[in-house]
Amino acid sequence: MRVIHRDSLVCVAASVLMWAPLAFAQQSTSNKPAKTSTARDGDAKKSAELNLRLDRLIQLARSASPEVAADVLLTIVSSKLVAEKKTKIDLIEDALRLASQVREPVRRKSTGLAVDTKAGYKEMAFDLGLDKLSLQSKAVAGMIQLDSLRARTMFGEISPPAIKPLTCEDSLVYDLDSYYQAMLSIAEQSFSNEEKKNAAHIQFLSDRLEEMNSVAQVTSGVKVILNAKTSADELALLARVFAKALDRISTDPRSFAYLMDRDSFVSSVQKLILKLKERELPTNDLANATKRFLLKNMTGDVCADAGWIKRGQPSLPAMVEHLNADIGIPITTDDIRPASFGPRATDVSYWSTPKSKAILKAAKELRFGGGTQQLTPEQRQTEEWSRKLRDLLELIDDWDSGSEASEDDYFQQKCNTYRLLVDLCPDDLQRDSVLRAYGGYLDESNRKYKGRIEWILQVKEYLRALRWKSAEMQKSSLEPWLSANDASLQAYGELTLLMNAKI
Repeated sequence: MRVIHRDSLVCVAASVLMWAPLAFAQQSTSNKPAKTSTARDGDAKKSAELNLRLDRLIQLARSASPEVAADVLLTIVSSKLVAEKKTKIDLIEDALRLASQVREPVRRKSTGLAVDTKAGYKEMAFDLGLDKLSLQSKAVAGMIQLDSLRARTMFGEISPPAIKPLTCEDSLVYDLDSYYQAMLSIAEQSFSNEEKKNAAHIQFLSDRLEEMNSVAQVTSGVKVILNAKTSADELALLARVFAKALDRISTDPRSFAYLMDRDSFVSSVQKLILKLKERELPTNDLANATKRFLLKNMTGDVCADAGWIKRGQPSLPAMVEHLNADIGIPITTDDIRPASFGPRATDVSYWSTPKSKAILKAAKELRFGGGTQQLTPEQRQTEEWSRKLRDLLELIDDWDSGSEASEDDYFQQKCNTYRLLVDLCPDDLQRDSVLRAYGGYLDESNRKYKGRIEWILQVKEYLRALRWKSAEMQKSSLEPWLSANDASLQAYGELTLLMNAKI
């Protein structure tokens, strides 16, 4: 997990499913000895075994929860496990179908910067891209290189879910970037040259931009226009469409607070205005529509924790001051007086209960000793350190969900503690002991969290912890999953081993 506060436990690393092939020195083919028939037979046997394992993995994935199934199938397509075009297309079609069945409709982000919170962990889980819209968009993007016309049809079959305005109490906001990125890829890669001559791809973008109806969409929309390859006339058209859309969008105090505090909407609009100027195109419509959009959202109901509210009073954000240079009549502080204030976002801070505080303290002792510098591997190889590790594992065993605000909070904190200990253990013997406890807990908790992205996040973090182990040790650690009566665990375990196999 990302470390924001001193009490944070660990840094979240990249997904275990990301891998890179080893680089081998180039050799002249003329100097390579011809393979013997025995070697060729061995290669054929190995290839057949891998194909059988891959077929089994695909069947396992199709039996797993929709989130796991779509994730595994799309990972197979993007890997070197499959070469045949038709097989890849079939797997993407399956993933698209499965995506319509997943639990979460759209990706979301935390409104705050702190990571050790319920919303912070939820954002990390959403970062896996296993919500319906992200999976559908990923399937479309994967299809473009295989069948661009089919990809365009697929995109036409999906649409952003209905985005209802949030309340100021909400600690998560919507993120539709994946959909708009797929939209731009379709416009640029799935239209023929003849269609582009007739500006069919620009009409496609224009139609999608006209459909914007939420504050949560505007930053993604303006980025599409910025990144699109357009002529001057095409750019002017898209800018006009976007400006008109801004006037139609209803207010949403929580999404707008995020847009101003942590998003790049105003700076993106400024870049678009500059692009229009460089093409000697008019900018008044866009600048004035942006001004109206800002004033409408800054003078209605405003969340009390919005960044431009200081001690209950509005202050003009620096980004708006910069935008004023492109507006006929600048926005002033007097123009942004809110009609009313909504409450602050509601979130749950972790490591704040007596039990979790004790576990955090013991974990920090293992990591830092009594000081502020992280202990070296050598300093973690003493009998005293091993005793403290055993004591902490006993604390974890005695930890139950009743001591935390909710079962979900308990699950996230317990998994995070295991993950830290795996990283801290100085030798394989201790590490394997923690991994067994960690893996067993994930197996046990799957009965409750089946298919939920919070559980999948922790599964992938467990697999990440195995990344430096030998193939034999990985297989040994994953054996309980491979023999478990659960398709999701089996699928992720088998995928990890196949991705690491020499193909």
